[in-house]
Amino acid sequence: MRKNDRVRLINAAYLKSTMRSNAQKQNPRWSEDIYRIIDKRGTVGTPLKYRVSPEDSNVKHDDTVWYGHDKLQKIVKAVTPDPDLLEKPRTYKLDKSVGDSVYYDTFPFPELAEDLQYTFPT
Repeated sequence: MRKNDRVRLINAAYLKSTMRSNAQKQNPRWSEDIYRIIDKRGTVGTPLKYRVSPEDSNVKHDDTVWYGHDKLQKIVKAVTPDPDLLEKPRTYKLDKSVGDSVYYDTFPFPELAEDLQYTFPT
């Protein structure tokens, strides 16, 4: 990671707990606030540490704390898929129908038959 990279911080409550509850498992592991790396220290043989500052000035944060690379998640540029790929029809094959549920061979969860526009073979 380099200076001015955008990162998220690890959720301290998640990291601290040894026995995580279901609620903790469902909460985000990383902060929702976005930070920028403002300083980096470390040499050969010592782990790198980073100092971060929030992008939003309303977020309270202590700029004197140094974080290891395992406590930061670098935010990379999102890649949007080609719209033509999203409009292609399904490529799964119908496996079976049980009652009102329809199963596909490559998708493990059923869909309601009434929601599909498919004529079942008789």
